[in-house]
Amino acid sequence: AASEWLYVVPWGIGEAVNYITKRYGKPPIYITEN
Repeated sequence: AASEWLYVVPWGIGEAVNYITKRYGKPPIYITEN
């Protein structure tokens, strides 16, 4: 069942990776789920 407060945000993963890169440099990032 879908929750009403969850939304599809296609740019979300890109923003998260940009934040991690700016904050921590270039650590290895493993994406294990879709």
